[in-house]
Amino acid sequence: MGLPVFQQRLSKYIDGGCFTRRDRFFSLISKSIPLHLHKKKMVREFLRRLKTAPNESPNRKKVKVKVNVYQGSNPHVLEMMEFLSGHLSEDLLGAYVHGSLGTYEEINYSDFDALVILKNEVLQDASRLAKAARRLINARKIMLRMDPLQHHSWFVLTQSDLSDYPQTFFPHELFTYAKSLLPDRGGELEIAFDPGIQDYYQPFKNLLRSIRDKLDLKRPRNLYQLKGLLSQVMLLPALYCQARDRKGIFKKYSFQEARKNFTAREWEVLDEISSIRQTWHVHLSLMVKFILTRSTVFSRLFAVHFGPSIPRDLAQQLDDVFYNRVDSLISLFIHKLFKPLEQELHRE
Repeated sequence: MGLPVFQQRLSKYIDGGCFTRRDRFFSLISKSIPLHLHKKKMVREFLRRLKTAPNESPNRKKVKVKVNVYQGSNPHVLEMMEFLSGHLSEDLLGAYVHGSLGTYEEINYSDFDALVILKNEVLQDASRLAKAARRLINARKIMLRMDPLQHHSWFVLTQSDLSDYPQTFFPHELFTYAKSLLPDRGGELEIAFDPGIQDYYQPFKNLLRSIRDKLDLKRPRNLYQLKGLLSQVMLLPALYCQARDRKGIFKKYSFQEARKNFTAREWEVLDEISSIRQTWHVHLSLMVKFILTRSTVFSRLFAVHFGPSIPRDLAQQLDDVFYNRVDSLISLFIHKLFKPLEQELHRE
């Protein structure tokens, strides 16, 4: 969401390099094959992007953010810190854990939200890029051991992105609540971006489209599908506020800010989802857990199609009426965000 084409492709490359069905087939043989097939093309795209980067805008805003080193006790975060320091320290400008892990407020529902910033020199060396990607893929196993139902991989940026920062992808305000995963990389980070060219609406529209697609096609059939849908719905307040206020907001505080535009009854379904999140408990057999914690294409396909079933009491709560209310909530978000804009344009 909110990422230019190259950053989208880079994120996909770091997530396994599978751009085609052929890539997915080769990844079943070895995770390295798709990375090697596309490494030179990724470098060419990066170099082309550097050459065509726009000149510095006079409206560019510079921001310095301070990020402290993680000081918590979560064993998965500590394992990740050790892995990144030992295997990727020379390739990363920074690595950060954010979300509930970054504020030491994780619960059973929490997943492993993390951002890496690759050094420019890594993107200029095809072999080094493929090697770094492979190590980041291996590091994803640590994420999956914390949450086998995790849908996303790394958030990925490059060193060059800091001078033309994609503010709507990972708003700089979120660094306030993040922690460095590299013990020697805490401190200030300087970011520059042009607020006038940021599309604050697009991430919100992309999220709405993704949720609607899930609701239109079929109801979640297992916990993996369910968590994917509920997590997206829970992201609505943050992206709504981001579009409304044209600035980033930490997800935790977005609920209080967004609900100001809703009645208690309109907001009720989000309160129910928040309750489900707080009481979330997943029991996995050893075999299912083994499969889901593999960082492979097969494990994801297994999770999508054969993931653990939704407990009966929860399935009864999430009936057709519930999903219809979610759909109605989406319509309300659209109306409350875009109606004022339509009225303003009409007055002009």
